[in-house]
Amino acid sequence: MIDRIMQKFADHYTAANPDTFGSPDTAYILAFSLIMLNTDAHSDQITNKMTLEQFINNNKGIGADGANLPAELLTRLYNSIHANEIILEQVRPEP
Repeated sequence: MIDRIMQKFADHYTAANPDTFGSPDTAYILAFSLIMLNTDAHSDQITNKMTLEQFINNNKGIGADGANLPAELLTRLYNSIHANEIILEQVRPEP
């Protein structure tokens, strides 16, 4: 189910922002990478935190036709995730 949600997100994001990524696959992979970075950066159970260099290396070749995303973009995303943890609030169904 999460995979389908992520794929729909990537498809919609790419359609709404056609000049950002060359394909929905790039948005899909990057979104998953950011979720993993968020977990890595903010979990007390992970002692060896991912460095910026490791994050950039993990995302090599995810652009259209195997291109690299700009290091400046990945650096901004890395710094943003480290400064602002992604936290989802639980929505409880009404009784």
